[in-house]
Amino acid sequence: MKIPQLTFLRFLAAFGVVLFHFGQLTFPFSSDLLLPTVQQAGLGVGFFFTLSGFLLAWVYAPQPHIDLRKYARARFARIYPLYLLTFLLALAAEMLIRHTRPKGLSIILQALGLHAWVPGYSLSLNFPGWSVAVELFFYLAFPMLLLALRGRSTVVLLGIAAIATTIGVIIFSYMGIWTLGIVPNPNSDFILRFPLWHLPSFVVGMTGGLLFRAGKLQLPTTWLPAVLFVGLTAGLLSLAYFPNWFIGHAANGLFAPIYVAMIVALAQDKSWLSKSFSWAPLEFAGEMSYAVYLMQAPVYIALEPLALRAGAPGLHGTWFWIYLGVLLLASGLVYQSFERPMRSWLRPK
Repeated sequence: MKIPQLTFLRFLAAFGVVLFHFGQLTFPFSSDLLLPTVQQAGLGVGFFFTLSGFLLAWVYAPQPHIDLRKYARARFARIYPLYLLTFLLALAAEMLIRHTRPKGLSIILQALGLHAWVPGYSLSLNFPGWSVAVELFFYLAFPMLLLALRGRSTVVLLGIAAIATTIGVIIFSYMGIWTLGIVPNPNSDFILRFPLWHLPSFVVGMTGGLLFRAGKLQLPTTWLPAVLFVGLTAGLLSLAYFPNWFIGHAANGLFAPIYVAMIVALAQDKSWLSKSFSWAPLEFAGEMSYAVYLMQAPVYIALEPLALRAGAPGLHGTWFWIYLGVLLLASGLVYQSFERPMRSWLRPK
């Protein structure tokens, strides 16, 4: 089960992360008009976490109980085959193109999806994969969380969402102070990428999915969903253009309730907006977004030497557009020829 118009949102978030990593020096993303947004586009990872909680709750809430064996197979099929493939591609690229010798522990941890738990290793090899390690933790915790949250009243679920958001803000605001002298710096793996700290975003997404499935978040008019979605999106983007407290805490789950509101609005929208997002090419882009996200590092490593050999300083300017085209083409091929068949083969029938 899926909500088609939400699928394209995954592509927008993944594309934003790619721009955040590699596009800040290329026009028009380097312009005064777009650069502030691009510099905050890494927040798309937090959106993934919230959307994941929402969709899992929406799918599994009606089931009286979760068959853990089928659940594990379905989640494994959804996330691991492509994760393993892109990890192996990144490992090969590092060794054969960059001529580096990755640590054995780094290889083992990333192959098992455990690297985000060990400070100093979360960004090794295929660096975007740290968020997949976080997602694997969410998948493990989800059945227990669903058992605890399902059947709760609207007031209780809203209270849990508020508490989870507050905890997330506190963790990311004060973890650097609490670990002063123990953790090297406030931008360390332990503070920014430790899976447990991102659980509030997932829990807020779950509460939204449960309330939406129960029909508690229905908007009263047919025109309001599109207006709400566009208004919230514009409001979030505008925060990047002036100094404010909110943008500095956005990565810690502060925006998760807003993400839920955006998801709910688009999910029940029936206007031209949702019809546009459900257009087959855009839906396909959303389906291959996981490949776009995980292929960005291997493709970059493969193309960078070509740009340097041609006299360019890196994959900027024209070379970034070449990179982007190759990334999208490779991601589409990987999705169609590997990710989708493997998912169909491995998941329970």
